[in-house]
Amino acid sequence: MSKKPHDILIGENYKDGNGEEKTAWTKAGTVFPDEKGGFSGAITNGLSLSGKFIIRERKARDQ
Repeated sequence: MSKKPHDILIGENYKDGNGEEKTAWTKAGTVFPDEKGGFSGAITNGLSLSGKFIIRERKARDQ
């Protein structure tokens, strides 16, 4: 199994200058798939999390 890193992202909704609702994403940590089908990882030091989050496979920087 490939152990590609995944990012933990938390979203915060806001309205842009035109009043359109958008979401700003902040990286909150990293996880890696494990051998049993789960994930292991860590949250960024000093960060307190609550609410919803997503986990997405990390994309190359040029994407």
